[in-house]
Amino acid sequence: MVQRETPFLVGGTVRTHEGIPVSGLIVQIFVNETKEQGGTKIGETVSKQGTFFAEVQIPDHMEPGSYQLLARTVGNLRYKDSWSDPDVGVISTSGLSITGPKEVPVDMEATFEGRLSQDTGEGIPEERLSVLIDGGSIPSVVTDSSGEFSFTRVFSSPGEHWAEVSFAGDGFFLDTSARLD
Repeated sequence: MVQRETPFLVGGTVRTHEGIPVSGLIVQIFVNETKEQGGTKIGETVSKQGTFFAEVQIPDHMEPGSYQLLARTVGNLRYKDSWSDPDVGVISTSGLSITGPKEVPVDMEATFEGRLSQDTGEGIPEERLSVLIDGGSIPSVVTDSSGEFSFTRVFSSPGEHWAEVSFAGDGFFLDTSARLD
């Protein structure tokens, strides 16, 4: 798994069919949803003594998910092009914000609102959140199409109260939480 806009190292080997290391060939790195297409070019390097390394990063416009990382060795008069296509998972950090009233009269409904967002600032839609108020859970809080959510609570006793919202992550978005005291 790699995170968008965070540099990571891609490396591999460039060898003949007989296993002889090849130097001096250009290796282009692409990322795409399938290996049938060249995809978005994210780097380029040159093979040295049969190996290559390139520091690359996934552009922010690519959604978190599963992709093919394509390494193309550009052929020349002596060697043919060759391709390698390992899978790569692209992940995003997540952020949660929550707002609510600072004071609420006893037995009056209080509305809390918030937003679940990814590293680009876009909302994360249709994700289930865990909500605790004073240790008790609120069932079925789900983000809408723009990552926003809301819930209400009636406080039957005076005093200080707290609310915490958590997102457990889903494989491509990392977990996060926010607390309102």
